[in-house]
Amino acid sequence: MEVWAEDALQYHDLDRDQRVTLEELAYNFLHWNVIQSRSHRLRSIRDRQPSSWVQTALKIEKEYLQKYFCEDAAACPELEELDRYGKHLSSSKKASKAAYQRIQSMMSGEEGDEVLTMVDRASGSHEARKVSELRSEL
Repeated sequence: MEVWAEDALQYHDLDRDQRVTLEELAYNFLHWNVIQSRSHRLRSIRDRQPSSWVQTALKIEKEYLQKYFCEDAAACPELEELDRYGKHLSSSKKASKAAYQRIQSMMSGEEGDEVLTMVDRASGSHEARKVSELRSEL
């Protein structure tokens, strides 16, 4: 229970005052729901051809950035970066296929090479571990 409480505090305590306010909780639940909605939409793309799947995914990501992230869509560097990345993927079938495979791997839970950094809030010490290592301990 102590670990769960510490995780919840680290996630929800945005101003790091050791308390979770209703505003912090509401803010994080909104973001959690946005992430769940994005994930659901990406998983529901029916087209399994890498280049067309990636283009549909980019369109979805652009919608979410505009609606939930960018204060001004006309001046949003993240949207510009996404557009540049989309053009890069459109110009290369190999890059499109690689992006498709990485995303499919993440959505299937096969993110074994991802490295997570865990930080002890009290001491400040941190440790980097691969997801595959952590899963093997479960």
